[in-house]
Amino acid sequence: MAVLRRRGGRREQPGGGASSAADDLDLRAVATTLLDAAEAALGARPELTEGPEPIPAGAGAGPDAYLFAVATDDPAWSGTLVARTSPVEVLRREAGCIRALGGAGYPVPEMVSDQAEQGVVVVRPAAGASLASAMVDDFMAVPKLLAGFGQLHARLHDLPPAALDGLDLGRDAAPLDELTDRAAVDAVQTELDAELTWLAKNHPRPPDEREVLCHGELNPVHVYVVDTDPSTECPVNWTRARRAAPAFDVAATTIAFWTAPLYVESTVQRTALKVIRDSLISGYLKAYTEASTGGLDDDALAYWQAFHLGWLATDLARRLHDEPVGSWEPAASAVNPAGALDDVRKRFWAFADG
Repeated sequence: MAVLRRRGGRREQPGGGASSAADDLDLRAVATTLLDAAEAALGARPELTEGPEPIPAGAGAGPDAYLFAVATDDPAWSGTLVARTSPVEVLRREAGCIRALGGAGYPVPEMVSDQAEQGVVVVRPAAGASLASAMVDDFMAVPKLLAGFGQLHARLHDLPPAALDGLDLGRDAAPLDELTDRAAVDAVQTELDAELTWLAKNHPRPPDEREVLCHGELNPVHVYVVDTDPSTECPVNWTRARRAAPAFDVAATTIAFWTAPLYVESTVQRTALKVIRDSLISGYLKAYTEASTGGLDDDALAYWQAFHLGWLATDLARRLHDEPVGSWEPAASAVNPAGALDDVRKRFWAFADG
């Protein structure tokens, strides 16, 4: 499952050269932001003893994340920490989720400093290794890890509304509107016209299920575990959290499992993943549905799986037509974008026609 990883945080230069002057300037700006945050919390400006080092996406930290450490005796700021320097609205969302979920007893990273308005949120790295790595390193532990993962996801969706009172996630557009904006390139719209039209015509109405807090990208890369003990599983990277139907969130997870082979260069590993991906999805779904008090609507789940495939297809098409795609998006890591787009579209129509 380590193959669910994405491209690292630093952009490669044409021809594989060294970091550009712009990269160095970016890191100096990040360092200044981190030291400003540490000074505000500690009362004196410390020295950086580590970093800032961009965290590769495969580590599960999410976008705009950096490892760093400062010289201090304050236990809250001691050791290696993770800083996110995303736009303010993203930082507010993540900090709000960590605060609300932690208060409700749900596992989240420890937040060291919420300075979202100043452009940074600092957390302590989750203990252990990513669930993806744990599943690769100990294949015999996969069934219990999958079971714990499904139960963890169901527990998130079953949190009582009162536990999330006051949580402000901002004003996200409806998912279909976001996808429409993402596909607003003539070449992409032409290529994916049939898929986009189907999604628009078949959107569940009225809303298929209750709205819950959704992680948005809950997959084994974004969950950490200690010593393959499912009770220690902890989701990280809440940058795409939103309120939506449970099926929206579950579908994102199943599609992450199914598309994992698209990001693997090794033919042997890619073939192996294709063999086991359906069983991984089944194990996760079984654990989720058994643990969930609300259940899932099969038609809604099929629609949202098609939706997430349409989202990926849009980014793959953007990449093929030389349109920008964020380095943290899965499409940026597809080994063969044209082949990946063909596979994704076939899978899309398997749900649409089913």
